[in-house]
Amino acid sequence: MKKTIKKKKQKLLITLASFIGVIAVLFAGFGIYVNDYYRADKKAITDYHLSTSVTESTLDDGSLVYTKDGNKNGLIFYPGGKVEYTAYKPLMLACAEKGFTCILIQMPFNLAVFDKNEIGRA
Repeated sequence: MKKTIKKKKQKLLITLASFIGVIAVLFAGFGIYVNDYYRADKKAITDYHLSTSVTESTLDDGSLVYTKDGNKNGLIFYPGGKVEYTAYKPLMLACAEKGFTCILIQMPFNLAVFDKNEIGRA
């Protein structure tokens, strides 16, 4: 009788340790996955920003707003797909030059699926 209780405890411990191990591997894999993303080209951003009359401002949540005098239309851009959100700065600057006030939302882990309701807070 004592042997069966001991074996059950041992099985439970092995199962629990295996479960914790799998969870740890999943968390590590997720961390590696979200930290492997495309970075912004700093030179392209700097060069384009110097050649435009668009004003850039930053919201409290880190999102960027691009405006130019006379812009009447708006564009809210959700970056995603494991690309650093600042990589879209030249695109936002070009759109602002064409008459759009642009908001470039900063996404957690560079994936829009983690904050799909951000626009309600912007």
